[in-house]
Amino acid sequence: MIFAAIPALADTVVYGDVALSGGFQAGHFDDVYDLTAGAITISFTYDGNGLVDDFGGDAHAWAELGVRSVGYSDFNPKSNGDPAQKKVDLIAGQHTDVGDVIVWHDDVNLYVRYVITDPEVWCITETHLQVATDPDEIPQKNGNPIPGKFDFKDEHNCVEEFLYEIPLTWDVETPLYIAAHSVVKELSCYQDAVLYGT
Repeated sequence: MIFAAIPALADTVVYGDVALSGGFQAGHFDDVYDLTAGAITISFTYDGNGLVDDFGGDAHAWAELGVRSVGYSDFNPKSNGDPAQKKVDLIAGQHTDVGDVIVWHDDVNLYVRYVITDPEVWCITETHLQVATDPDEIPQKNGNPIPGKFDFKDEHNCVEEFLYEIPLTWDVETPLYIAAHSVVKELSCYQDAVLYGT
């Protein structure tokens, strides 16, 4: 028997018995709740009567009931990453993967994070970012983006990550075109030295 208290309605919903027939089973109810609207209480009873070990003593069984974000898988919800994030490689030159650019949003901001994956070898010295609702709104010349003319830009003192927080001025369902550029420095090419002169 499964019970869930819906915060917006302050009522109790009874889903009745859910029979499991074995194997790896995972599912969800179609209800979606705004957990910021108030507390929710979920309770369930697991009846293992009649449970048969078909695997000769090497099997185990359990039941879970919980809350997951919309878009996650039902079985092991964190296994497929955050569906609301988009991650692309940060490429130095033309072929060297030095990190990632990760994009996500909430109800207030769009977030774009530049991250170096090996900070002992690389660091970020500049970032440039353009966000548009049409690809033609990205500054270009002959089809190539012009990072120096992007709306968001910053210089950095050799950092391993940087985050832009951009207030949402469009509906969260609006498709966006994002151009992200950075200047990175390979640290192995630079060494501190003591210079002597006369």
